[in-house]
Amino acid sequence: MNYPLSLAWSGLLQVNMHFKDRDRGMNAEPLDSGGSFLWLSPGVSYSLTRAAKVYGFGQLPLYQRVNGVQLSSGWSAAAGASWHF
Repeated sequence: MNYPLSLAWSGLLQVNMHFKDRDRGMNAEPLDSGGSFLWLSPGVSYSLTRAAKVYGFGQLPLYQRVNGVQLSSGWSAAAGASWHF
């Protein structure tokens, strides 16, 4: 979702889901791999020009289920830039 805040600023909101099956193969650890994840990702974007934008998101877990013993983050962040022509 994109919500204009001003001419240059926009509020952003994403809901991200990821389902990962258990690993397979000769060197896999199927008991300690795979899971289900659901994140809420609020963010902002800023228009540098008509064609260039920068943006950033924070990713907050709403639901995490992992198989076995795995590390999972309490939050994450992402930033980027886009250019359209």
